[in-house]
Amino acid sequence: APFAAGSDSEVEIRVNGETLLTGVAYGDSTGYLDVDAGPLSVEIFTAGTSEPAIAAAAELVPGQRYSAIAVGDGVNQDLALILLGDDVSAPAEGQFKLRLGHLAPFAEGSASAEVRLADGTLLAEVDFGDVGDFVELLAGSYDLVITAPGGETVLIDPVALEFAGGEIVTALATGNAEVQMLGAFALPAGEPGFFLDLNAEVIFEDAFQVFTGNGLEITVITDPPDLAVEVSYDGLDDLPVDAGAYLVTATIVEPGYVGSGETTFEIAPATASLAFEALSQRFTGEGLAPAVVTDPEGLSFELTFDGGTELPVDVGDYIVSAAIDENNFVGSANAIFRILSADGQSMRLVQQPEGFNLFGRVLTPALVVEVLDGTGEVAADDNETVIDLRLLQAAQAGSRAGPAFASAEVVNGVAVFDDLVIEVGGDGYRFLIEAPGRDLTPLITQPFDVQGDQIYSDRFEQP
Repeated sequence: APFAAGSDSEVEIRVNGETLLTGVAYGDSTGYLDVDAGPLSVEIFTAGTSEPAIAAAAELVPGQRYSAIAVGDGVNQDLALILLGDDVSAPAEGQFKLRLGHLAPFAEGSASAEVRLADGTLLAEVDFGDVGDFVELLAGSYDLVITAPGGETVLIDPVALEFAGGEIVTALATGNAEVQMLGAFALPAGEPGFFLDLNAEVIFEDAFQVFTGNGLEITVITDPPDLAVEVSYDGLDDLPVDAGAYLVTATIVEPGYVGSGETTFEIAPATASLAFEALSQRFTGEGLAPAVVTDPEGLSFELTFDGGTELPVDVGDYIVSAAIDENNFVGSANAIFRILSADGQSMRLVQQPEGFNLFGRVLTPALVVEVLDGTGEVAADDNETVIDLRLLQAAQAGSRAGPAFASAEVVNGVAVFDDLVIEVGGDGYRFLIEAPGRDLTPLITQPFDVQGDQIYSDRFEQP
């Protein structure tokens, strides 16, 4: 009778006015006890009470075996005592005897349920308090479930049981899903009974994560919820840190439940950024390369020039690519690396659009380019060089296709583009900066995004 939890469920049982058992908790049972045939009075007292919570009377037949079971929870179903006559005659060779009952007060009224095989086969429709007769079945493994009417919702899912020939067993649905969980109780004839372990499910979430440098943990959910679980990664208890794939095994260790599961936990490399410095250098007769700065700093990377690993020597333009060479990081970048003649000039990007920009609006901040002389200073006497901007998107890295988006003549060595407007929103816009007719290394801005006005879109662009 699941009327209380833990030690609060302990009761004292008196038979014909004499105390027979004390400290009997929910789920406790005994084998057969010797009691005189004839009139029988049974009283069950909860701790510290003088009035019985359950009182029942019966007439015992000489030589008959009985199972007396306290039922109900005092809320959904009244507390009561049921007395079952046990047929302990031996079953036929190779068979066992099984009796099924519904003693789980999980609802008021009939609290109807169904007993089915795990494959859905209906064995019995039962209401609270129903206990069937013993039936003989072939010895072997039986996987039973208790469902709501119709079989869709599983209420109790005990583990499969192996029944040996000659056994006589009563199997009962128990609990009320409140103070005592719904469960199944096996009562072998003449022996103390026991709760059956219940099947539980392991569900994995967050099985794909990105490297952070710290140990990462997959999310494990159980059904029923909040069961204790032991989790290992490739057989180890330590949380994985490095990028890679790990076999995760989760095993339920909550008493009364069994279940486990496996999945692959993938930690993906984190994205690192690379930035080039010194993209314009003067001819020295030796191999030259730009400086590369990584974020996080100090990451290993590989450089190629026009697809090869040999450092360029001669004056000219080279497509330089840098790729992170680390297990825990990925990232790449490309640019134009120019080797100038010894007395050549160069350009420097001082400022470019960034932050939040809207299409159809002037980009901010303004794009500012300086022309440098051979000493690396601003060519303050240059008022003739024309700077062209070509608009690139992400898929056009290094391309010079398309007409100039804007042009400006430098003033005292500085070109300012403060009226740039992009009419179409998009991600990854960049400007290729060139000086036509001059031996100046082109520049490429960092990517920036141009976004739409959400209020405008909501008001005018919805169908």
